Amino acid sequence: MKKLLIEKSKSNRLRIHNMRTFIALPIDPEVTTLIENKVYILKNQNWSDHINWFIPANFHITLQFLGGNLEIKKVSQVINSMELWLDSSFYEFNVKTESIQLFPDNENPHTIVASIEKNEKLEYLVEEINKNCQSIGLEKSKLTFKPHISLGRIKSRTMINEIKIPNTLKKFNTVAITVNKITLFESIRTNQAPIYKELKSIYLTKQY
Repeated sequence: MKKLLIEKSKSNRLRIHNMRTFIALPIDPEVTTLIENKVYILKNQNWSDHINWFIPANFHITLQFLGGNLEIKKVSQVINSMELWLDSSFYEFNVKTESIQLFPDNENPHTIVASIEKNEKLEYLVEEINKNCQSIGLEKSKLTFKPHISLGRIKSRTMINEIKIPNTLKKFNTVAITVNKITLFESIRTNQAPIYKELKSIYLTKQY
């Protein structure tokens, strides 16, 4: 379990840092490399300077964002409950990438993503996580679940009509991602890319 981060404030009182946390599916190195090759093409577009590109090591599929200021007590409750989320009959499965596109839509996008095809098992998994998080007092996400891998954030004041995704990437060859590990991450902000620290992981039953 992560050590609590404690520091003395100016008034000399101890202050405990809350955490920015989310639950996600990590992306394995092989798939990360395949997606990174697509991003290389995007970085060669004349509009690429308008994007803050994410580092490949941070690629993931978010299942639920728990909050930017979550109390340590709540983080501990999530960690302690994770082993009970799924039973052994829930086997690992695959999801597939679909295309590179603007997110959440073409009119008011803030991110470039690799979208994930609709998958009933993935949607069931998210619903189970939502229910378990609600049982310990966390709010259910108000956003419609649209699975994706974030590739880069569009800078403010960018003319959206300048960003044109090449046709070859709008529908690229499907990449299969094995869903076999669910991780609770802490997002630690830095002057560069955020650091995603693994706090707890659970594994789906392996399919033989």
